[in-house]
Amino acid sequence: DWDSVGPRETTVVGFAGSASHQFDLHIVDRALDWAARNATLAKLGASTSKWRWEHTTVPWTDDLAEYRRNLQMVDIGLCPLKRSDWHDCKSDIKAMEYLMAGAIPIVQADSPVFKDWLDLVPSASTPKQWANLLRARTVIRLILLTGQRRILLTGQRPTR
Repeated sequence: DWDSVGPRETTVVGFAGSASHQFDLHIVDRALDWAARNATLAKLGASTSKWRWEHTTVPWTDDLAEYRRNLQMVDIGLCPLKRSDWHDCKSDIKAMEYLMAGAIPIVQADSPVFKDWLDLVPSASTPKQWANLLRARTVIRLILLTGQRRILLTGQRPTR
């Protein structure tokens, strides 16, 4: 189902999510400020979230094959999660989806949702850390191979 994704001329920083993630985006404002000047931004779904940055908008889809194709436009996928009882019970599937689409996820370091991903992919807690990780995009692109290989070879995601 997942097509092979090759290198691109410019880095695409993306955020894929439903409207329920609108309260998570403030965590990555600083990172998106940097990305707007140095990369291409893409917002997939999340149509109720207003962005002040120039970006590509990809509408929400319920078609799984189309969603997978849409994710393949992203090189670095942001997974911010505000801490709350509700958010702490969310799934970590977004990190896996980004990896399988050929993107490197950056996950919320202080969220229990991503605790098993912290040794596999970049993570950040503060707005400054999120921005610093995007600045290091050349290095974190190499980390993609580790996470993708683990999922492809074992057929498993990190265990809880």
